[in-house]
Amino acid sequence: MKAAFNRQDKVNMQNIIDACLDVIFDAPECEEDLSEEFKRRVAYHEAGHAVAAEVLDPGSVSIISIRKTDGGKYGFIRYLRREEKEDFCSDYNENIIMTSLAGKAATELVFGESDMGVNGDLHHAFDKAKLLVDNRCMYGFNNWIEDNDSSFVAENRNRAMAMVLEKNYLEVKKLLAVNRDLLDKIADELIKNTTLTYSDVQSICVSYKKQIS
Repeated sequence: MKAAFNRQDKVNMQNIIDACLDVIFDAPECEEDLSEEFKRRVAYHEAGHAVAAEVLDPGSVSIISIRKTDGGKYGFIRYLRREEKEDFCSDYNENIIMTSLAGKAATELVFGESDMGVNGDLHHAFDKAKLLVDNRCMYGFNNWIEDNDSSFVAENRNRAMAMVLEKNYLEVKKLLAVNRDLLDKIADELIKNTTLTYSDVQSICVSYKKQIS
């Protein structure tokens, strides 16, 4: 439809990307005039997720955008993890925890303040921590919870979950500091283009690897 509206002879890749953003990701084009500072903050948050994902699991970012979704939130990222290892690999789950916390870490690293838009990210990270602490008893059998266990046992488990998040938060913050040039580049491209596809992200990562090699 947009191709016809623009009187194009052919449908191009940008038309397809815009259609996917509109229909699949509920992130249509918006004429809202956002300040450069606001866009910069959203871009660095999403870039934090992207850098962590690409360092820990290269090639896993499928699309990243700072568009506003119909749910009212600004920015989103989607991953293509070719091999799901949740049930038998603790490193895989901790990498997902780090990737979930990377938006918060990027905001703190770049702007020196806490990120107020991380509720969903934190829930996802705590869910993964619960899997390791409770379901897998990686940090002691005393964290196993049965339906009739006391609140003391739940408090024990929650303390262990918080410890897992603290550890992974420090690690991903260090990862972002080490790869600060990549973080800046992805954020800059997001501010400039609003949305980056898999090929865009890979092009940036390849260029960055050549730069540091």
